[in-house]
Amino acid sequence: MKNGMKNGMKNGVKNGVNMRLGRIGAAEGASAALAAMAVSGIFTFETKLLYEHGNSTYITLPLSVLLSLGIFALAAALMRKSGSKNLGELYKRAFGLAAPLFAFALSLMAVYSAYAPLSQFVRAMHGLFFDGVSYSRIVVFTMPAVVFLALLGFEAIGRTARLITPLLIAVLAASTAASVSEFEAYRLYPLPGNTAWGMAVQVLEETCTFLPALLCLLINADGLNGLKTAERAGRRAAAAAALICFVSQLALALCYTYRELGELFMPMFRINYLNKFEAHFMRLDKLAHMMWLGGGMIAGAYYIYSAARLFAQSFEIRDIRPPALGGAALAALMIMIEVEGKDREAFLALKELLNGCGFLLLALPVLLAGIAAALRSKRGLTNAKNNA
Repeated sequence: MKNGMKNGMKNGVKNGVNMRLGRIGAAEGASAALAAMAVSGIFTFETKLLYEHGNSTYITLPLSVLLSLGIFALAAALMRKSGSKNLGELYKRAFGLAAPLFAFALSLMAVYSAYAPLSQFVRAMHGLFFDGVSYSRIVVFTMPAVVFLALLGFEAIGRTARLITPLLIAVLAASTAASVSEFEAYRLYPLPGNTAWGMAVQVLEETCTFLPALLCLLINADGLNGLKTAERAGRRAAAAAALICFVSQLALALCYTYRELGELFMPMFRINYLNKFEAHFMRLDKLAHMMWLGGGMIAGAYYIYSAARLFAQSFEIRDIRPPALGGAALAALMIMIEVEGKDREAFLALKELLNGCGFLLLALPVLLAGIAAALRSKRGLTNAKNNA
């Protein structure tokens, strides 16, 4: 693994360009995207809003993953048609001089995607491990690990994710399996507790939780040995994320009523499945929580690196480190505003707006860029044939 990280750093520093991209395969790319999608899909939602209309999340979340996969596949097909190697190149082909503005917007959404799980974990750590310690100290403890991994580069993130993600999924599976004795079918009622229109709106809103992870694969497609490998990684990650979201949300719905879930913070943490064995296993539930935190850190590094790469590529910055540090600082600032800031209410209103409009902010620009770039490429081929 050390050799892989060193090679990735060497491959990222060529001719004065320090992008730290490296080369990884579909397994590593899928692991990084899956960690981001699983953590975001299970631990980042505000439960009061998520379960407002009943236990419909085991339906809407997997559908959101599949919708994200459809957008991802369409964007990848348009990239292939336009001849773009990554999303930054697609933006340049489509928008020309305006490309940095669109890239900057997507970079901000990627940073926001990094902030969302990290903020939840900071709050969870404050309640579970460091009660009485200020949030700022927990942020100072958490963010350096995220920044360090992001600065190591895309190859290091992918290879680390390939080690950690199976453990993360194993912990989720064990927690779900151990809660079977608490399952009661009556807790599922009302079925599904939401109208068809309400569920459709929820699917669209929840798509912005999963789509960024797949778009980050397109941002770094050339680090995945091409677009074809990136598509394969995206399909694997989306299929696994849809299954994980379905199983975990169904387990929660069988353990708690939707009213109880609406009052719980990060309800997956409440399935304290190892308490009955703590005398023998020395509170492995706390180790499980730390494993989930590790998944959150990988997700944060994955998003911050991808945001920095797109920003650096679009603004022609030859070093990934300044935008990566800036993105991490922005994510940390957002966490501090949410947990301790004076403008917390205004920030939460902005957060709710972003969650509601996230689908349009993410999907629409990418698809428009793909269509515009494909049309330009087709027009260029036509002109070349006519000139010949």
